[in-house]
Amino acid sequence: AMRRIVAWMAVVLLVGIPLIGIVYFLDQAHPTTPSLVERTIATAEAAVRENPNALGVRVTLAEAYAAAGRQEDALRQYDEVLKAAPENSTAVLGRAVVLLALDRLDDAKAGFRQVVETGSLGEMANVDPQVEEALYHLGQIALRQDDVASAVTYLSDALRIDRTDADALDLLGTALVRAGDPANAIVAFGRAVALVPTGWCEPYSGLASAYAATGDTAGAGYAGGM
Repeated sequence: AMRRIVAWMAVVLLVGIPLIGIVYFLDQAHPTTPSLVERTIATAEAAVRENPNALGVRVTLAEAYAAAGRQEDALRQYDEVLKAAPENSTAVLGRAVVLLALDRLDDAKAGFRQVVETGSLGEMANVDPQVEEALYHLGQIALRQDDVASAVTYLSDALRIDRTDADALDLLGTALVRAGDPANAIVAFGRAVALVPTGWCEPYSGLASAYAATGDTAGAGYAGGM
């Protein structure tokens, strides 16, 4: 499946992205040096040592740790941010994503719900990418916990914010098949493949299953062939 992208708050844009840009330049200038992620970690660690109260840099470091598979280290950085700023939605969301990667589903769910509840109070809730991200992951968790009805609700809500989220469309199709609604699953999978027509097999596989469930052998054959 396509990678999910966690939205960055303004302080990360001001601090983290320029930091990554510098590391990227150095990485291109010295291609035999450690990877971009490793260099980002080293640079961010040095920045945190110099200024432990720089929350944006800590978020950047946490994201880099997570990208490197160092989930426990990422959690520690997010925890430090949240000690100082408990309502920092970027840290709450990032921490929940890490907890999900660690299969701590109930803890992750609490974080995602906090993002949705807090974001829903804002004036831009209907276009808030963090709320959409949290809703997607709540749908993901609900499906893993066999709560198909909740999964359909969460994913439908996510798509009201971002109709072009192909991952959410694919997962919604899967949830609808499991809910016994293959006709609407075909619509969801169809929208997903329209957005990403090549290089992504999962929605075509789901589409084949949905067509088969409706008795459409021709449609199943087409989707299977793709």
